[in-house]
Amino acid sequence: MSTSAPASATHGFAPNLAAAHGAIAEPRIVAPSLGYITGPGAAATAGSPSVSDDSSADAPPLSGSVEFREVGIRFGSGAAAVQAVRGINLSIRAGEFVSILGPSGCGKSTLIGALAGFTAPSEGSLFVDGQRVTRPGSDRGVVFQYHNLFPWKTVAGNVEFGLKMRGVGRPERQAVTAEILQRVGLAEFARHYPAQLSGGMQQRVSLARVLVNRPRLLLMDEPFSALDAQCRLLMQELLLELWREFRTTVVFVTHDIDEAIFLADRVILVSPRPGRITGELPVTLPRPRTAEAVTTAEFLSLKRTCFGHLRG
Repeated sequence: MSTSAPASATHGFAPNLAAAHGAIAEPRIVAPSLGYITGPGAAATAGSPSVSDDSSADAPPLSGSVEFREVGIRFGSGAAAVQAVRGINLSIRAGEFVSILGPSGCGKSTLIGALAGFTAPSEGSLFVDGQRVTRPGSDRGVVFQYHNLFPWKTVAGNVEFGLKMRGVGRPERQAVTAEILQRVGLAEFARHYPAQLSGGMQQRVSLARVLVNRPRLLLMDEPFSALDAQCRLLMQELLLELWREFRTTVVFVTHDIDEAIFLADRVILVSPRPGRITGELPVTLPRPRTAEAVTTAEFLSLKRTCFGHLRG
């Protein structure tokens, strides 16, 4: 399986806050708060983690701010009704990478479905860039746990499908498709079919298929959980490279503490069903991050704090 090429430019969102050896401050869970972000480019409120660009950044993040306002979602009715999530208040800055972490069945995927427009809230409202989400849209791309590719289409055919549906001409969509496949290390597999690829390669196609449409919001529902450990780490590093390059907002669902911390600017902690946000963990690890980050004292301290909070 081919690994991805390094990013053409390195951009960081979190400031370099690496503490000196032996002087690691204990990370602190902060209470979730509505209004942490008021819109693209808004300044962080007092006590909120910074999501600033470093000096190498050469392009502003795309739009893609998110706001949940008292969102509740239940399925069914009457005595058989199941309350999946309740009272969700959450704001996400445009360009921020947020992990949603919680046990299986807590409603994490339900939140992704609501943001994508697949599921309507039973209570409350949610917004992307100030616009209420009422249906799916090309401004939001979803990568699922399983690749969900069209088996009868080639890799290139899968990636360019969204562009074709939007009316993009063949020369342009072929050029853009070739570029993104090169970017994810799959240029030589453009004419292959999904069944001819490994699991990690299939997920790279899924990621390319979404990013080629330049979504404001990238929604990821445990996309690497079915991969082996080595492939999973490669995909995590590739995702961070692409995020720095595309500057889109990412909402990443996982039940893996290491993954949540390694990827995110902020980890949102969710209780068992009905899911409620019980805390937020700002991640101040410096960017860009590599596999070595998980061995640092800062990372281990964040992990202990997160684990302790989830255990109650």
